[in-house]
Amino acid sequence: MDSQHNLYKLLLVDESAHTAIIRYAYRFLAATYYPVNEETGDEEKFARLTDAWQVLSDEDRRAAYDKELESNTDFDPQNQNGALYKLLQVDSDAHSTVIRYAYRFLAAMYHPDTDQTADARMFKKITDAWMVLSDEGKRAAYDASLR
Repeated sequence: MDSQHNLYKLLLVDESAHTAIIRYAYRFLAATYYPVNEETGDEEKFARLTDAWQVLSDEDRRAAYDKELESNTDFDPQNQNGALYKLLQVDSDAHSTVIRYAYRFLAAMYHPDTDQTADARMFKKITDAWMVLSDEGKRAAYDASLR
């Protein structure tokens, strides 16, 4: 399945992404490609993004899509985007704004002061990933190491 037809790739998120991260990625990209946006508007891309959001925002439709995606022989469950991107549940092509949102969302979820979802080790890993991916120079070097 090429990236044109992979809904996760279209929204620039990882297959494991939380729905809140997918929602933010969709909103950011939809605003960018909204047809009346004179600089970056693209009616066709906007329609594809909206279709992807409609599938991935519904639990049952997403589960069915994931099952179909896994049955495709081209699907690589290891996702070669790198561990830091996987930790933040985003694609390596994700915009820095989406990466920042993913970090903030996950950091709040795993923060040691959070009652039900506290996980100090996961919080440290997410913060370490953010320290690399939030710095343009470090991110470029990290991306180069993945090639």
